Amino acid sequence: GIHLWTSLRFTRAFLHPAHSIFYELINANTTHWPPLFYFIASLFNLIFGSSYIVSAMTNMLFFLILIISLYLIGKKLYNPFVGVLSAAIVSFYPVIYGHSRLFQLDFALTAIVTFSIYCLISTDRFRNLFWSVIFCISAAIGMFIKWSYAIFILPLVLYMIIACLSDSKMRDSLYRLKRLLLALAISFIVPSLWYIKR
Repeated sequence: GIHLWTSLRFTRAFLHPAHSIFYELINANTTHWPPLFYFIASLFNLIFGSSYIVSAMTNMLFFLILIISLYLIGKKLYNPFVGVLSAAIVSFYPVIYGHSRLFQLDFALTAIVTFSIYCLISTDRFRNLFWSVIFCISAAIGMFIKWSYAIFILPLVLYMIIACLSDSKMRDSLYRLKRLLLALAISFIVPSLWYIKR
């Protein structure tokens, strides 16, 4: 498929840097999908050899991200038992099981959206600077995996904006809103530099 072909192009760019690896990885990607997923898959191909199975192993990384994020969300909102139960149940969903064996972007997208949700919860309405920065990074990564990331995360960000504005302490509320909008700007403007070229 197109995803496997693109990841193998990225792998060849690493093996033959004389062909200008930067151009190959950033500009010569002939699909309309962002490059990050293929970049990660190419690293697996370099380490374990080029094949469909090895490329699909990329999903192992995203499976870990998904399961750990689900556990942390359950633990933060309820307790560790809920976290473990959530991770266990989702790992046995037929759609999760099936997509984890396919070399496509959707499984990676599911994982990074889940991680971003945990980061968003951990920002405590953007009071916590550390998790605000991590959310910003995760959002940029999500946009570099697939553009539809924005569809899943923006409704939650909108809720967070409303929550910030509803805070009784107006000065603190505006400060956190500025932090949220700055995080959004960085998260979406940086990937947009790639999208504009497409």
